Amino acid sequence: MILKKSLLALLAMWSMCVVHARPGTEKDMILAQNKIRQDIEALCAPEMNGRFTGSEGARKAADYIEGRFRNIGILPYKNKYQWDFTAHVGTRVGSNAYFSIFNTRLNLNSDLIFMPYSGGNVIFGSIYPKVYEDDQVWLVPMSEARVMETNDFQKRLYDYSQNCISRHAAAVVFYNDIGSQYDFSPLNLNQYETLGKPVAIMNYKAYQTHLKSNLKKDWIEIDAKLGYENANTIGSNVLAYIDNKAALTVVIGAQYDHLGEGYTGADNNASGVAALLAAAEFVRTSRLSHVNFLFAAFAGGEQDHAGAKAFLKQNEHMLTAYSCMLDLDMLGRYNTATKNILVQGAATSPYWIPALQKLNKGFVLQIDSSGSGYSDFSVFYEKNIPALRISSGYHADFMKNTDVPQKINYTGTWQLVQYINSLIADLDVSGKPSFTKTLDYIPKIEALKSSLGIIPDNSFEQNGIKVGACLPNKIAEKAGILSGDVISRIGEFVIVDMNDYIEALTKTDKGKETTIIVKRDKYEFKFFVIL
Repeated sequence: MILKKSLLALLAMWSMCVVHARPGTEKDMILAQNKIRQDIEALCAPEMNGRFTGSEGARKAADYIEGRFRNIGILPYKNKYQWDFTAHVGTRVGSNAYFSIFNTRLNLNSDLIFMPYSGGNVIFGSIYPKVYEDDQVWLVPMSEARVMETNDFQKRLYDYSQNCISRHAAAVVFYNDIGSQYDFSPLNLNQYETLGKPVAIMNYKAYQTHLKSNLKKDWIEIDAKLGYENANTIGSNVLAYIDNKAALTVVIGAQYDHLGEGYTGADNNASGVAALLAAAEFVRTSRLSHVNFLFAAFAGGEQDHAGAKAFLKQNEHMLTAYSCMLDLDMLGRYNTATKNILVQGAATSPYWIPALQKLNKGFVLQIDSSGSGYSDFSVFYEKNIPALRISSGYHADFMKNTDVPQKINYTGTWQLVQYINSLIADLDVSGKPSFTKTLDYIPKIEALKSSLGIIPDNSFEQNGIKVGACLPNKIAEKAGILSGDVISRIGEFVIVDMNDYIEALTKTDKGKETTIIVKRDKYEFKFFVIL
């Protein structure tokens, strides 16, 4: 009831803003910035709980966005705002899984947690705590892993598991001998690279009940089966539509869900959704009328763009009517010193670059021509629809719990929205942009068996590969490589362009230590990694 009242209060405030705002006035600018701030803060609120696809938090976010569309005065797409689809969200322990100790089965997901980075299916053997023999199950007290010495004890246990497996453990079973405050829940597990061997954690009460009281026995009998299966959930796209009875429709989209508990995703991508809502209000009040406008808040962005793919599949008969797609993704970290804007998909139509340059009022455009990328625009490009992603760029908080509303540049976001609105107005009168295929490296990178875990900045035009972002818990981040570093060498390979980068990752020996040299500002750093 409290949440409902809060939502109604916010929507009432939006109504006042729409009625009294006058385009071009200072008051209008202040109101627009305040609405961007309030949309971002609403989507990052504790009750949204990180907006994980299919979760209660994501449903609350979808309801909030629907309410905003209603308040702006834009009708639903084909008579409904929310369109459900099935998204694959990883794996879960299967219905046949079990864990027995002394012939007593523990309750999975409460007494014992199988970690999502586990590999293999069986844990079996006669073991004893802190007896570590090759190719046997290792029973490890959490106190030995010194989890008390770090705020990120999930990462500490992952690293410790990795070390155990490198020393030939057949499986790793931690038991919590410290206290219930260090217990794990399947609802708050971080994702890491698969280790190839089973890893499980026995929570404190189960340790006290089933293990501690029996430690005087000679050996401890453990028998377990993991049996992972695919896990699916129901996501929902939120769609609003301005029907001008035109032959063409411009699609403007932004991903609204995120990583779940512990994350707010302020820039990624509450900022894009706030921009989407601002653009929707601009189109509505400006009465642009030569094309139709479809505003799409997509879910499933972290599940291989499942929401955007579902939208296109649900509307296959409409593909030729979609003039183009604008993807508003991560607009909240505009740097007023550099004035950089990252533009991806710029070569998917000869229309984009001249239009962007014509409308530019002082931004420095970082052009990435490729239609392939890590956002929803690439899904439209794959269907031969001109698609453009506009962003303020990657940063060190990408995909981390430090991506919070306090770090958003709200004035900068509003400035980007103004630029986007001018492009939307130009699209209204320019006709259908023609489509062109681009040179795409990302599918080649994803096909590689090795990865550094970076998102390359393909707008970088000098020698080397510039790191747009380091993915959490991947090789590059663990080694100490940072966003903005320029990779100049991998092992024996000098890196000038993307072809060199792909060749280096293809030909460098796996499982052996190799060097990576990067340029950072005026300095050069060497890192040692194992691919």
